[in-house]
Order: sequence, then C-alpha cells, then structure tokens
Amino acid sequence: MLSSTVQAEAAAPYHLYAMDSPDIIGEAGVEGQGPYLTLYVKVFGDMVEEASFKTYSCPNAIACGSWVTRWMEGRTREVLSRLTADDLMRVLGGLPLGKQHCAGLAVTALQQAITKMRA
Repeated sequence: MLSSTVQAEAAAPYHLYAMDSPDIIGEAGVEGQGPYLTLYVKVFGDMVEEASFKTYSCPNAIACGSWVTRWMEGRTREVLSRLTADDLMRVLGGLPLGKQHCAGLAVTALQQAITKMRA
C-alpha cells in the first residue's frame, strides 16, 4: 500500500521532464536497462536554481524523483549532500516492500549531481 504522500507525489509529479540545456545531469541506473532515475539541474553559484527528473513508470520512483526535485531547488550542495535514502523514505511515509531501491535511485542521482557541482 502506498502512503498518502507517495500517492500525491505520483499523481501530480513535480517537474517530470527532461530539461533542455541543464548545467548538470545526475543519473542512477540506465534507461531501458531496468530501474533508472535521471536528474537535470540548473545551478546558480552554489545553489540549485531549477531541477527536473525522468524515471520509469513506477509510482514509487516517480514519487521519489518528484519530492527530491522539489526539495533540491533553492538549496546549496552542502545541504543537498545530507539527504539519505532512509531520510527520503521517512519523508514519503515509507515505500512498499521491494520498492526501497526507488529512494536509492533518487539519492544516488542527487549525489552524482552534487559531485558535478563541486567540479
């Protein structure tokens, strides 16, 4: 059973699209080869100005990407680096058994993007 937060995020996802001309792309998994999530990020200085995402059709992955994308905007890489998959699952009210990897996909893509922000 999906939590009300997961249901809401999956029903009306925030910025679910591949952004044109992002400054940074963070990825977890490979599209067409199983679960994946890609973050597209525009930065201003040390802060995320705008973010969007793309993932496969799993409502749990969509909810994770939606929440993370919304949360990223306006935050610095220092703050972004603190989010863990366990934190994300708590915020979403849990994920069904066997779907915890969705939080890991979103956080892994975020960590990859953060690494690129430092470069």
